[in-house]
Amino acid sequence: MKKLLKTVFLLTLLTLIMSCASKAKTEDVQDIPVEPEYNEDSGTDMDKNWALYYSTGDEAYLENVIAYADTQDLLIKKVNERYQQLSQDSKFVEAFINMGAEQKEGYFESSYDLELFVFYMLRMDKYKADVQYIYSFFEQDLFVRGVMKSTAFWSLISNAQQYEDINIAIQKHIPYLNKKCQMNFYSFLQLKEYIGFIKSDNGIGVFQNGKLYISIALVNDINQAFDAWVSVPENENPKIRNTTKVDSENTSIAPFLVFYCNDWEDFPIYFDVELMNPDGSVSPEKGKKLSLIEENQNLQNLLYAALQSYCWTFDEHDKNGNYIVRITIHTATRVIAVFDMDFVIDL
Repeated sequence: MKKLLKTVFLLTLLTLIMSCASKAKTEDVQDIPVEPEYNEDSGTDMDKNWALYYSTGDEAYLENVIAYADTQDLLIKKVNERYQQLSQDSKFVEAFINMGAEQKEGYFESSYDLELFVFYMLRMDKYKADVQYIYSFFEQDLFVRGVMKSTAFWSLISNAQQYEDINIAIQKHIPYLNKKCQMNFYSFLQLKEYIGFIKSDNGIGVFQNGKLYISIALVNDINQAFDAWVSVPENENPKIRNTTKVDSENTSIAPFLVFYCNDWEDFPIYFDVELMNPDGSVSPEKGKKLSLIEENQNLQNLLYAALQSYCWTFDEHDKNGNYIVRITIHTATRVIAVFDMDFVIDL
């Protein structure tokens, strides 16, 4: 594709950053999800979901395993409910601090989910007695919960360390997890930078981290967008018409990606596109992994359009309602950003 310096277009897109900023906060994501059941059957349930994920590749089964890890840290909550009693026990305090808690004036706190360490610590002589002593003050159900919850977490970490596709699939879901669970994944997947999360309901999403700039516009006519991009004279604004609606006149939707790259170290960079149905499921027409940047070819200070995209066309058989185009920007080993681009079908 012809490489064009689009100075005016860049300035136009940058003005959209402020309008999108309020949509990009992870605080909008549900912080404490609905809890699964933690019991003697939980391990079997997790094994079944892993088996189904491996046989089908459907990330819904992976999400089922993640759900076991993505719940409130009930251990620290229960400890703080009995703080006056437990803080008088020096052995308990030392054990809880060894587990990762910090003692404040009148309560314990941790930026991590302590329950997710249970399985790991029970396997280490250095921590096993501490964990057992801590849980001896509570009902057996809390211990079962901690074991099952942390088993799910460590199965995810173990598989992510072995398989790149699982690593990327898990990272893609991190922005949707509660904050403490996020911190555990960031730490044990050794992710040095937070994953960007951009939630947009106006047809435009922007990500920028100093090294990489990406703007995505939902369009009804991807061919028109490409034609506008390549045909506009330098220093003029290509007329990319973003949209948030599919109707009888405009039956298609596609993400149009524009980017520039400065001092990036890890190539190639890919983007995955998925269509999320109104019920939250992924459309069978899931899209595919596409190449955004093959290698560093003096990409600084120039805006480029992605050479490939993915387009969905709808008809009267498709259900009306709110949909999401989800775009995941990633390298072979880490997710850079996740875009959720909302649109409505009204046919």
